[in-house]
Amino acid sequence: TLAEQMVPIFTTRVRRTVWQLRLERGDEVELALDQGEVWHDAARVPISEVELELKSGDPARLFDFALQLQDAVALRVGNLSKAERGYALVSPHPPTVVKAALLEFPQDVSVEQGFLTIVANCLTQVEGNERGVVQGNDAESVHQMRVGVRRLRSALKLFARVAPCPAALDAELEWLANELGATRDWEVLADVTLAAVANARPDQVEIEQLQQATRSLAEQSRGQTALAVTSVRYARFLLTFGAWIQGKRWRKLGAPIARRALDAPLS
Repeated sequence: TLAEQMVPIFTTRVRRTVWQLRLERGDEVELALDQGEVWHDAARVPISEVELELKSGDPARLFDFALQLQDAVALRVGNLSKAERGYALVSPHPPTVVKAALLEFPQDVSVEQGFLTIVANCLTQVEGNERGVVQGNDAESVHQMRVGVRRLRSALKLFARVAPCPAALDAELEWLANELGATRDWEVLADVTLAAVANARPDQVEIEQLQQATRSLAEQSRGQTALAVTSVRYARFLLTFGAWIQGKRWRKLGAPIARRALDAPLS
């Protein structure tokens, strides 16, 4: 029978412990701790993760709770499902480079809705390239993550009058932009600028030596950027930014005229 012919291509074995929590302000959250592994043949990937699901309450306070957990445990934000990790073991391939997706707005979208749509679009590009920056060697991953950060910073400036970004969040975005920018500069110098010079002057041995030295510096910078992207600091930025976005916390600080502007048509 067909069932007898089917064999698993990977196996996931997880022990899940679940707690039903009520937060200080009444929000209800399910916290699940998953521990185990996914394997295919001899390849194994450990699973050790916390999943938080808001059962009732304010989504922004779910992010606040995650930040409290991070005070006790060095948590990072995960974007890969268990199934995706299993398929990656079966068919390894380089991380995908994620470019900016097309932005589309309904005809009657408000300023605030447009702002949230743009921010979500930028974050998708930023987070979509994390794996490529950390695990890959394609310079385009760094480039596209940097583009996503630059687009996000531009959006925050564009809407600053009605949704002012907290200075602390802006500082963290600047830190991330600098980390990505340094690596991007070294990789362009080594693989584009000096490569063109070397092709134009193949007789100049010193150019090749300079290119090799620059590639070494680019690799070192890539390693530093990978550490930044996998750091607790980066995870705290994502969670803090998520709380700010989900809670629309600019409304608590803005003047009434700014709040009225948020409800106006984006056009």
